[in-house]
Amino acid sequence: MRLSGLALRSLASRPLRTTLTVIGVAVGVAIVAATLIANQASGEAIERAAQELVGRAAFRVRAFDPAGFTPRAIAAIRRIPGVRAAAAVGERRMTLSTPPGPDEIVFGLLAVALDPDVEPAIRDPHLVAGVALSADEPTGVLLNAGWASDHGLAVGDEIRPADWVPGEPAFHVTGLVDDVGFGALERGGVLIVDRTQLDAMIAKPVPVVAVDVQTVDGHAADVEAALDRQLREPFVVETAADAATRFARAQAAFAPIAFLFGLVALVVGAFLVANTMAMTVGERVREIGLLRAAGTTSRQVLWLFARQGLLIGAAGAVLGILLG
Repeated sequence: MRLSGLALRSLASRPLRTTLTVIGVAVGVAIVAATLIANQASGEAIERAAQELVGRAAFRVRAFDPAGFTPRAIAAIRRIPGVRAAAAVGERRMTLSTPPGPDEIVFGLLAVALDPDVEPAIRDPHLVAGVALSADEPTGVLLNAGWASDHGLAVGDEIRPADWVPGEPAFHVTGLVDDVGFGALERGGVLIVDRTQLDAMIAKPVPVVAVDVQTVDGHAADVEAALDRQLREPFVVETAADAATRFARAQAAFAPIAFLFGLVALVVGAFLVANTMAMTVGERVREIGLLRAAGTTSRQVLWLFARQGLLIGAAGAVLGILLG
């Protein structure tokens, strides 16, 4: 017990050195802890985002051709026995603007075109304000709430396609969605719109890039096999796990680099502890001689300095985990 008290007093006698060494250890531990926690959290967030994107569908049938699926292919998917609902998803980049005037703004968005009558069976809209898409309001659109706030738009505002013709119907914002599902695409730069209405307003139909298929319980494999037999257009089948894998590629490249920096910081922290102990031993040669003359064994002297290193390492580890 007397040796333990001596170890504490020795560390307390040099508070600046001890504090800086503990901070050095804490930084290394914090980087490693933060990297591990961030990787786990981002992995879980990616899985949730992929699940929200696919919704209650068993899988997504993605068109291999950039031109997307034809109406005949969409109808063929919906006719397959065991298919409960099939929601077509069209995508096109569009340039839009607010009504002309001194506050007019022009912006580009990814238009995600959906079928309002089928969509509720597959996904929830995750509304922050307003109402979801409805066939009763074909010109209504949804915007990401954060993006709309940044651009001064709100529920009830009117927006127009770049080639809008006076007298033709324009879009009006009926709802704002959260940063999940389609609302998380393109960092929120998304316009969610009725597919039929959008096709009527532009010269070229929106390409249907995917069809989200909800199946009767236990029939997902049968439906997938029927797709191979009946669908003549090239396609790939994706589950929520497949979508999460695509999203996770950037994270997979970042994680080893971040972890490497954490290991480097840990090595630096270990060097700081070793350097501090070496300096302490050099400064206390006289004290060590007195302890040996008083009957202290070499093992006890070694354990005295080992305790100081352990105390510094433990304090730095606890602080580093909390910071991480």
